[in-house]
Amino acid sequence: MNKSLLKISVAIVVILSTSTLFGFEGNAGERVVLDLRSVNFDTYLMLMHDKKKVAEFDSGKGGAKDSRIRYRAKKSGQYVIVAKGYITKGTGLYNLRFDAR
Repeated sequence: MNKSLLKISVAIVVILSTSTLFGFEGNAGERVVLDLRSVNFDTYLMLMHDKKKVAEFDSGKGGAKDSRIRYRAKKSGQYVIVAKGYITKGTGLYNLRFDAR
């Protein structure tokens, strides 16, 4: 079952210590695909579970400045997507694509 297909476009000032967080309920065995893209700055994408435990992360495998995560959920529960800039400072638009099946 396709839980959701979500596209998020945000204008944001990104500083290394500042992140934008998005939460969702995941089910064990579900496949999650996340793409974070920007033409303005190098992106950094992280997926967390169980009170900040890092489940999977990526810094640039989706393209020159883009990040991509493909993850199969090991447990059901609340997951958190962390989107931010990889470098100390970055300003501009980004697009976050989330797909869970």
